[in-house]
Amino acid sequence: MSLDELLPDLPPQIALVPFNPVHALNIRIGDAASIAMRENLNFADLMAAQAASGHAITVLLHGTPAACFGSVSIWKGLEEMWCLLEERARKYPMAMTKIAIAYRDYRVIAGNLRRLQLNVRCSDQRAFRWAKAIGFEPEAKMRRYGPDGSDFYLMSRV
Repeated sequence: MSLDELLPDLPPQIALVPFNPVHALNIRIGDAASIAMRENLNFADLMAAQAASGHAITVLLHGTPAACFGSVSIWKGLEEMWCLLEERARKYPMAMTKIAIAYRDYRVIAGNLRRLQLNVRCSDQRAFRWAKAIGFEPEAKMRRYGPDGSDFYLMSRV
């Protein structure tokens, strides 16, 4: 089964393309948490590693990257999903949610996964609610997990 088969009809201004690490570098994410991540990590190397060790897509909005979804293989049957969303992508909440759900399902099927997990910063309640909306359940609080020492929730879909 392909990702295209799982995707709903999308507005004409939204297109999906294969991920390129440059896409993530061009996404404008201005919240304090993302700035802390970029300051504490070599973001270009991280995005290249994400692309090399898993699968990812980029969501184009009016022809420019606005969101990236990816999944990194931890071991057989387990992947960790990640997402970068530019604020302008949030103006299409239904489309982004449907894309996230389709991507989640695609990775579970294509990867023959028994578990898909993700991490959400505890202070980002909007991201936490969205992770729940796309089918992930909180499992644990990982204290001082973030690159800036912030707490994260480990969330999963099993």
